[in-house]
Amino acid sequence: MKQLGIALTMLAVVAAAFLVGSSFRKAEHILNTARTGVAHENQVDFRRYTLDKTVVSPFEPVSAPAQFRDAAFFEGHLYLCGP
Repeated sequence: MKQLGIALTMLAVVAAAFLVGSSFRKAEHILNTARTGVAHENQVDFRRYTLDKTVVSPFEPVSAPAQFRDAAFFEGHLYLCGP
């Protein structure tokens, strides 16, 4: 009878340790997910497209500093244009 009590007590201790360990593991997973989300929060996806210069013009281009003259949102994307 005494052995049964000891076995039940040990079983309860093992079950409690399992539940505590499982809770810590779940909390660690949630914290890692939050860290990843915060790290990617300030990043902006950026794509650069260069247009082909197929138009032949009698005028010679003048070099100008890179200045953005206009910006517009279209279908969830930000488009910038300049000289």
